[in-house]
Amino acid sequence: MKNCSFEYNKFQPCLTLETKKFSYLSDFINNSPKGLKNNMVAHEIDCIDSSKSAIEIDNTKCISCMFCVFSCPGNLINIDDKYKLNSQCSDCGKIDFRNDVSSENNLIKLPIIKSLKNKIKYKSFEDFTGINETKNISVWGAKVIEFLAKEDNPKVALEVGMKIKSRNRGGRMDICASSGGNLFVAEAKITFHKMMDEDRYYSQIIAYKKEIKNILKSKTFYTFLLIGGEETDLLPFDNQKCTSNVGNRSKTFYHNLKKHGIRFISANGLLKLGLMKLKFGNFYSLDYLASLFDDASVVGVLSSGIIVFENQSLIIKNFYEPS
Repeated sequence: MKNCSFEYNKFQPCLTLETKKFSYLSDFINNSPKGLKNNMVAHEIDCIDSSKSAIEIDNTKCISCMFCVFSCPGNLINIDDKYKLNSQCSDCGKIDFRNDVSSENNLIKLPIIKSLKNKIKYKSFEDFTGINETKNISVWGAKVIEFLAKEDNPKVALEVGMKIKSRNRGGRMDICASSGGNLFVAEAKITFHKMMDEDRYYSQIIAYKKEIKNILKSKTFYTFLLIGGEETDLLPFDNQKCTSNVGNRSKTFYHNLKKHGIRFISANGLLKLGLMKLKFGNFYSLDYLASLFDDASVVGVLSSGIIVFENQSLIIKNFYEPS
């Protein structure tokens, strides 16, 4: 009989993300939490039976979000070549992600659940990230960001408050993480079109950057949009596979990114970085993401590569690979 090899209280460690609760960014910086919270996505997807010590993954409902893979302390969840999961002892180094890593313009293809059963809530990973910002993409994104940190037990928090003096109002940063002496702040958006309808994405980032700079003084920080839903909506407007050209939405989006110096990463792109860390180790960490965002020509990251402005055009370049 299989058993979880790691100590836990209520839920197995592969199911949870423990975060400290901070009222404001200054509390996060000074590590003055107000409590702890265990966050999960498996119960929302209903894809894992955790009633016994060893988890059982239901592949008729699993959307291959990799939350459990990135959470398992012993790397005991196997990934097959079609991104299906199985909870057993495995060496994920044997999984060859190199074709995905080095393929330009090739978005990651995760499984789509084709069952007609009404109990299946999400048919795909993009369905999951495209609904419920606080319960789905924010919690999932915080887990992947935690996994990408080089440190053990990095500081990661959800919904950290901020006093925006320029607007005389408060705000909340969806994901905050501290790693390698740097602060990473992600503003989560469930879909490209919902984000464009609200039309607040660039003003939010501008306000956050100004307030963070005032608080941190000299510490390096990175702010970016984490965008869920259909990844093809985020392709450059001159890409034949772009699905957001109606009403010049894609062109408007990229214009605002360039004008205001804003970066983004798709949920699929963040998942891809996590998979590459499994394959290649710490080369693909938050430090790698920071190096991308330090490049003024970089505007975004998709699962197919890095989007850069070059010679007045948008180009998707391959991920840099370890030498």
